[in-house]
Amino acid sequence: MKEAIILLNMGGPNNLREVEMFLTNMFNDPAIIRTKSALLRRFIAGIITLSRAEKSQEIYRQIGGKSPIVDLTTSLVTKLQAAVGEEVIVDFVMRYTPPMAKEVIEKLKKVVFKKSILSLCFPNIQLLLPLLHSMISKILRDEWVGSLSWLKSNIFLRMISTTHFCLLLLKKRLLTITRMILN
Repeated sequence: MKEAIILLNMGGPNNLREVEMFLTNMFNDPAIIRTKSALLRRFIAGIITLSRAEKSQEIYRQIGGKSPIVDLTTSLVTKLQAAVGEEVIVDFVMRYTPPMAKEVIEKLKKVVFKKSILSLCFPNIQLLLPLLHSMISKILRDEWVGSLSWLKSNIFLRMISTTHFCLLLLKKRLLTITRMILN
């Protein structure tokens, strides 16, 4: 029986066509826009997405046409996989853009795991708790309900020293991108 380490992250556009998807998914998240009305949240998210999409696409165009977060997380997965060996499968899930939980689960549920660790890699400490709630509830409610049998045991949720491990790889580039988007 193998073990699994699944890194959980926010995600970012993998190309310029995904910028609008990223913004839409992010601002429709109840952890980001906190209102009880889903209709109001969708309305607010739509306005924000429309007002930011073009500017955000231009920013991503300037840094290579995509967010570096997927490439950096892929690099982290590769290094972590090399460190833990073949008995542990390391993969990752993004909250707002691919690879999303459903596709990763389809790939992983072919294997029986004795232990699975979900490890948070959110780069923004201020959003850590809301995004933790959002990510876990999304995974458990929408994508993993009925698919949890693939785990065959315990899920361990681990925060790597308040995301320090992942921040080492992501901090510099993501802070630059965040500043550019918010300005």
